[in-house]
Amino acid sequence: METVSPAPTAGQSGSPGRTGPVTTNDPSSPPAPHETAGGNTGGGPVRVGAQNVKFDTDQLSAPADAPFQIVFENRENVPHNVSIYDSPQKAQTLFQGEILNQAGTITYDIPALPAGTYTFLCDVHPQPMVGTLTTQ
Repeated sequence: METVSPAPTAGQSGSPGRTGPVTTNDPSSPPAPHETAGGNTGGGPVRVGAQNVKFDTDQLSAPADAPFQIVFENRENVPHNVSIYDSPQKAQTLFQGEILNQAGTITYDIPALPAGTYTFLCDVHPQPMVGTLTTQ
C-alpha cells in the first residue's frame, strides 16, 4: 500500500485521522529517533528526500529478505519518484514507485529483496537522481 500526504503548510502538523509519517518542508528537520536518512535502523522505514532535482543521499540500506518501506519526501513542486532496479542498466524493474507530482510525502511498500546491491532512481530524472540500495 502506498500512502500520499501533501506537504503541511506553516502551522500544520498533518491531517487529522491520517496515518503514516508527518513531515515538514524543513529539510534540516532530523528524522525520528528510529529512522535515519538513507538507512533502516531498528526496523524503521528507509527515508529519502528530493530537492533541487537531486536526492538527499545516494546510498540507502535495508534488510535483506524482508519487506520494508521507503518514506519519500518530495520537497519541491517538481514530479519525482523512487524506483528500484537490478542494476544501473535497468535490465529488470524490481519496484516502481508512484510519481509524486508536487511537494509532499509518500510511503512505498517494498517487497523483500535478496541480499545484494541495487540501483534506485527517479524515473522522471534518472540522471542525476540515482543511487545505490544495499540489502543485507
